[in-house]
Amino acid sequence: MDSLTQGQILVIVIGAVVVLIADLIGNTISFNNRFINALVTAIVFAVVMGLLIIFQVIPV
Repeated sequence: MDSLTQGQILVIVIGAVVVLIADLIGNTISFNNRFINALVTAIVFAVVMGLLIIFQVIPV
């Protein structure tokens, strides 16, 4: 297994921060419904990661 490069570690860290923020937003919007919370978190994560990739903040 190859060692991780700085670029790969950066993508992992950015992804983790995006998931944290998406989960916080999902918890706020979902009104304590676990299914809706998971759905909102997934949607927010997909939108934010998509935008980060489109605007080339995350190198792909």
